[in-house]
Amino acid sequence: MFAASFGAIGRAVPRSHWRHTTATMDMSLRVRHMHTKKQVDEPAATSIKNDRPSNDKMLQILTLPNVITMTRIVATPYLGHLIMQGEYKYAVGVLAVASISDWLDGYLARKLDQKTVVGTFLDPLADKLMVGTLCLSLGYVQLLPLPLVVVIFGRDLLLIGGTLLYRHRTRNASSDFFQTNNAFEVQPTLTSKINTALQFTTLGGALLHAASPVPGSDVALQCLFAGVTVSTFASGFGYLSAWRNREGMFRHLPK
Repeated sequence: MFAASFGAIGRAVPRSHWRHTTATMDMSLRVRHMHTKKQVDEPAATSIKNDRPSNDKMLQILTLPNVITMTRIVATPYLGHLIMQGEYKYAVGVLAVASISDWLDGYLARKLDQKTVVGTFLDPLADKLMVGTLCLSLGYVQLLPLPLVVVIFGRDLLLIGGTLLYRHRTRNASSDFFQTNNAFEVQPTLTSKINTALQFTTLGGALLHAASPVPGSDVALQCLFAGVTVSTFASGFGYLSAWRNREGMFRHLPK
C-alpha cells in the first residue's frame, strides 16, 4: 500500500521538479561549506595581520647602522675597564675603532636610506655613554680634572634624562616608546655637534697623552680642557632654551 502511494506521488510530481529541488539542496550545501571555510580562515588572516606590526618594529631596530651603534654601546664598558687597568695603548685602539664606527653608522644610514626613529635615539645615546665612560674612567685614574668630569658627565646625564622624559610625556598612552606614528626624532644643534667633537678630541687627547706622552702636550691639554668646558656650558644652555621653547631639540615626524 505504501509502495503504491509513493509510486503514485512519484508519477504525480514531474521529474524537472525533482531535479530543481536536488540542485537547490546542492547549492545550499555549497554556500554553507563556503561560509564555514571563511569562518575557519578568518582567524589565520587576523593572526597574520597582527604579526605585521611586530615585524615592522624589528625592521626599525635591526638595521645595519643600528646594529653597529649597539655594538659600540656594548664595547663601551670594556673601554672603561682598559683605562682603569692602565692599558692605555689598548684603550686608544678601542677608542679609534669606536670613532670609525660612529662615522660608519651615520654614513650607512644615509647611503642605504635606513634612517630610523630608533637610530636618532641610539646614536646620541652611544656618544653620551662613550663620553661618560671616558670621563669617569679618566677621572678615576686622575688623567682628567674632577670639575671637568662633573661638568661633562652631569650635562650628558641631564640631556639623556630630559630626552626620555620628553618622549614619555608626549607619546600616547597606548603607543610604544619607539613607535614611529606621532613620534619625534632627536635633532642635535650645531653647538652640540661642535661640543661633541671637542669632547672626543679632549678625552682622546688625554688618553693618548697617557699612552704616549709628547713634550708640550700638557699646555695643549689645558687649552682643550678650557675650551670643552665653555662648549659644554654653551651646548647645555642651548638645549635648555630648546626645551623651554619646545623647538630645535625635538622634531615631530609626519604621521
